[in-house]
Amino acid sequence: PQLTARRDWRLRMDYVAIGIALFAFGLFKKTVLIDPFVPYLDMVYQAAAAGDAVGFIDGWIAGIGYGFQVYFDFSAYSDMAIGLGFMFGLRLPINFFSPYKADSIRAFWRRWHISLSRFLRDYLFIPLGGSHHGLARTVAALMITMGLGGLWHGAGWTFVIWGLLHGAYLSGNHLWRAMVARWLPGSRDRVRRSASLAWIARILSIGLTFLAVSFAWVFFRSPDLDSAMRLATAMFGFSSWHEVALVTRGIVPMFPLYLLIVWLMPNTMELFQATRAALHVEEYRDDRLAPLPGWLRVSLSTRWAVTTSIVFISAWFALSNLSPFIYFQF
Repeated sequence: PQLTARRDWRLRMDYVAIGIALFAFGLFKKTVLIDPFVPYLDMVYQAAAAGDAVGFIDGWIAGIGYGFQVYFDFSAYSDMAIGLGFMFGLRLPINFFSPYKADSIRAFWRRWHISLSRFLRDYLFIPLGGSHHGLARTVAALMITMGLGGLWHGAGWTFVIWGLLHGAYLSGNHLWRAMVARWLPGSRDRVRRSASLAWIARILSIGLTFLAVSFAWVFFRSPDLDSAMRLATAMFGFSSWHEVALVTRGIVPMFPLYLLIVWLMPNTMELFQATRAALHVEEYRDDRLAPLPGWLRVSLSTRWAVTTSIVFISAWFALSNLSPFIYFQF
């Protein structure tokens, strides 16, 4: 529709400027924030693939660390694509919206790889019956949809198990909501009326969702099922607690910064929301997030031109650390 409606194909410098800024922020995520630390993560997965002993701490470093890697890598890829499109006056769909701030697995999939989530929902889940034909059919539709979603990433058991894990998470989410509605009517309203209880419940829900997603990432990243199971059993404590690989020297000190970014800071689409560079951002404006102050919104100003220049130059000089985008293989 955008191409059909387009009449003037001359470049607009305001679009080019915003597109360059968005591209720079995406490039910074990849080359500065995550790529220098990927080799430390690879050590753990290589150790597991070689049959070496993997400890409890190693396992969770592998899961949580790869969760950060795939998030910064793929959200960077999406930001850069949206920025390139906007340089030519084309608005591409939003693909991430702070997925690690999600307080349920359902909310996670509304915020993670949104283009794939919409496809799975519209062309698999809903045709299979969706959530309007009883709980049993909903669970079956979820398991089939997410199993096929895992298989879409690769013809391997690790991807299938990753998809089925998320299907189980989503099914558990539906079962929990149904159980609460039936056996504890009014409990959700009581929690919402109490500010302190609502805050505690939200923090616990975000933490639990994050850990569940991190556990599943081990199957997504592992090169084979044996190494994935070796890491998974370590994460459940069925191995030594004190065996810590060299990974802790490199990436673990970055975890507090990553958590600060993914849990507390505004995402790229929020920063660029006023520019309308991406499609579907308006769907998230009422998503229980406080509106950004004016000074945090990207605009055509000297301050943001200087900021973009610093971000871009930093990202450019970090290009020597570049690794291939994860989603190139898909």
